[in-house]
Amino acid sequence: MKNKDCICAICTGNKLDKDIFRLIEYYEKVVCEVCLQTVVAPASPKLFINYVNKGKILYEDLKKEQDYIESLDVVDSYFEDNDDIGYAVDSDGSILKTKDASGREVEETTPRTLFNFLEENAVGQTEAKKTLSVAMYNHFKRIKLKREGVAINKNNILLIGGTGVGKTFITSLLAKKLNLPFVIADANSLTQAGYVGNDVEDILDSLVQKAKGNIEKAQCGVVIIDEVDKISTHRSAFGKDPSGEGVQQALLKIIEGGEFKVGSNYRGSSAKRKSYMFNTTDVLFIVAGAFTEIEEIVISRERVGDKIGFLSSQEKLSKSDIYKKVVHDDFEKFGIIPELLSRLPTRVSLSPLTESNLIDIMSKINNNLVSQYKHMFAEDGVEFKITKSALQEIARSSILENTGARGLQGIFEQLTRDIMFESPSDDSIINFTITKQDVINLDI
Repeated sequence: MKNKDCICAICTGNKLDKDIFRLIEYYEKVVCEVCLQTVVAPASPKLFINYVNKGKILYEDLKKEQDYIESLDVVDSYFEDNDDIGYAVDSDGSILKTKDASGREVEETTPRTLFNFLEENAVGQTEAKKTLSVAMYNHFKRIKLKREGVAINKNNILLIGGTGVGKTFITSLLAKKLNLPFVIADANSLTQAGYVGNDVEDILDSLVQKAKGNIEKAQCGVVIIDEVDKISTHRSAFGKDPSGEGVQQALLKIIEGGEFKVGSNYRGSSAKRKSYMFNTTDVLFIVAGAFTEIEEIVISRERVGDKIGFLSSQEKLSKSDIYKKVVHDDFEKFGIIPELLSRLPTRVSLSPLTESNLIDIMSKINNNLVSQYKHMFAEDGVEFKITKSALQEIARSSILENTGARGLQGIFEQLTRDIMFESPSDDSIINFTITKQDVINLDI
């Protein structure tokens, strides 16, 4: 392996970093000793043992190892007293750098570094990545300025895009990167207070649980509300609508900011349930939906405004073009109340993923599907391969099924199910390759 490639696949550290004292290669994947112990071992003890027993040591510095061991006591005591490891606001009002699992500071977080992180882990959606990177960065600047006595309005976000284009995935990546407590709620499962179902206050309760009971930390977290298009008012024309305007009104109250009485049993189901006040003023809300039926509204408006009749003589607008042309009035016609729209000033349209995007998701980004399956098969001593034409056929199948990136893993599962069933008990199976014909033969 070339020296320039000798970097940890998990933390991207190399031998020049002071805390990287050993780099081990197994099955063409290099991992540092720290990541082996803190990431790999808890997730897959067998893979950890394979690295230890079968891996090739590419780099080792025993003096660094001793320094690392001696520093563990200090790091452990820091964790005991500080629950807010990650991106935070320091006592002097400045924004801290992010910290890794060992408590060391890494590069300073900016919209550019957040964007670069998304580029490494998610495919396409350049404009959405930029907008969300800026929004997350400004989320902390707003909290910092508030502590200095400067009031800045929240820029809650509305994400528009079809199924599987990465709306919640990209947002979740950023929240994890910044070590923010975040929850993903399905708007379709919510009801207004008094109806059978989940109240919107349950979202806040979940946020506190994600923050391990730290209410102050939860009050600076992120809430992703998916499938908001499913609670549009035009879906019910009979009396009270427990899954329509009533839910939108309830969401409006927590999104605009205020104090809410919430019940929690985050300490365990056997503990006595208690109530507490939760302030949503500093919670960043990201609302997402496919809005598939908004297509007709946009096309109708565009045709009316097209004096020379260009649209009427042309083929149907692509979904990407339609999402980019959506305006405030289109959402109102769709059934989103104007009060809620006004609390979502930042709007981002995500384009449908292309065949090339889907191939990259499967094979190029960090922790891609191909590498995941290589590791799983390696656990049973099987070398896994997949042809480029097979990846192309899988991407085309996903596009035809209109499942976006969400459908990719399901196809992989179908393609590998039989061999995964047999290989753990059959030592004669040492390699497995998926071809284009294998994908074509699937009943997808």
